[in-house]
Amino acid sequence: LEAKDIYEHMKYSTNLAIILLNIGDVYRQKGDFELSKKYYLKIVKKLKEKNNRFIEAHTFISLGTLYNDMQEYGKAKSYLAKGLEDFKAMNSSPNVINSYEQLAKCYYGMKNYEAAYQINVAMQSLKDSLNDANNQKTLLEMQTQYETTEKEKEIELLSAENEIKDLALEQEQFVKAIAIGGIVILLIIATLLLIAFGIKQKSNQMLAEKNQIINKQNEDLAHQKQNIVDSINYAKKIQDSILVEETEIAKYIDDFFIYYKPRDIVSGDFYWFSNLGDKSVIAAVDCTGHGVPGAFMSMVGNSLLNEIVNVRGITKPSEILENLHVGVYTDLQQHQDGGGAQDGMDLSLCTIHHDSKKLEFAGAMNHLIVIRDGEIQSLKADLKHIGGRPRKREKDFRRTFTNHEIDLRENDCVYMLSDGYTDQFGGEQHKKFGSKSFKQLLLKYHEMKMAQQKKIYTDFMKDWKRDFNQMDDMLLIGMKF
Repeated sequence: LEAKDIYEHMKYSTNLAIILLNIGDVYRQKGDFELSKKYYLKIVKKLKEKNNRFIEAHTFISLGTLYNDMQEYGKAKSYLAKGLEDFKAMNSSPNVINSYEQLAKCYYGMKNYEAAYQINVAMQSLKDSLNDANNQKTLLEMQTQYETTEKEKEIELLSAENEIKDLALEQEQFVKAIAIGGIVILLIIATLLLIAFGIKQKSNQMLAEKNQIINKQNEDLAHQKQNIVDSINYAKKIQDSILVEETEIAKYIDDFFIYYKPRDIVSGDFYWFSNLGDKSVIAAVDCTGHGVPGAFMSMVGNSLLNEIVNVRGITKPSEILENLHVGVYTDLQQHQDGGGAQDGMDLSLCTIHHDSKKLEFAGAMNHLIVIRDGEIQSLKADLKHIGGRPRKREKDFRRTFTNHEIDLRENDCVYMLSDGYTDQFGGEQHKKFGSKSFKQLLLKYHEMKMAQQKKIYTDFMKDWKRDFNQMDDMLLIGMKF
């Protein structure tokens, strides 16, 4: 900032624009979007007075990236399109690739997957063309070196033949012929050496320049990747901080386990718990998507559950789900035609009455599994999602959910889960694990302590998955009463 203060007392310069651009980038990466936008717009204002197309293009891309982060995709698209046009005009391929990447992200955020796909195709095509150009250049250099070597051999053979011919024709001038021939050979060799040295020196210089460009591009890509990974790792810390510690849950539920395995660094699945006197509320939630998009939805869901249960004191599962749906629908502005993210979540939610030994349940798409006396039962969830516009048969955006209630008995086992565990591909036949096989697995081991069951289900999934990539986030909660 000290350098920026000095330059602001001077007339506008490229150095000042670069400083403002860097400051805006720092604030954007820290998440201070308004302050970041302030510095970017300062550059735009200055550029109306000066003509610096390169700085202008960088500023437009930075503004587009900022609005992407703010999810204001209309503004992001406008600035990204301007920046992309400028970089194309300047034939700045690395910057064009970066612009394509941000524009694809913008279209993805706008749910325009066709446009996002087309942009990604264009970006990959440009990357491939750069690689093809580099490969062609290398092949041309190798061909030149080979032809030069062959020509050297041809000249040496021709010189040898001329020397033999001269010796045969002019035996009487043997000494002179040897001297002349020797000088000629030395000159030829010296010339060839000079030519070869020059070619090699030029080739080395070209190769060094090319390697320098490639190394710089690799460093830039590695730096960008590291920044993204660092940001996602920091997001994981934030997401982990909202999850209730298992030691807190153990104060109210004696025998339980939580198997929680995100597919990526951050997760779209999350568990939620709260105790209100003689009642405990616990939920297993599966948000739309996984990774960063799913993590954003998990933060929305966690915040709404805190408000509904902890602030408003609602503990009846069906009412919690009904209020959660209204909250998602409102917060994501899903009432707008053609606007608002149509994301949401599926979940199973239980309220445990410790004094009366009762359990209430309501579910959105995800059922509750109960094992009692060696037999498996399922409390059915409503086939409705949390969030999203009303379907054709629905009169308005509100949705009602069924409330189930059972009396708990000793050794009853209750399981809540997302679909990641049962949908995982693996096994000898390379197929989904499936709900039926999962229930058989539960029946086989349900009599064990929940901590032992967790280890069994963890080890089983490792063996089942084998070399397959994890398909989705996984969440499984087990409780024994």
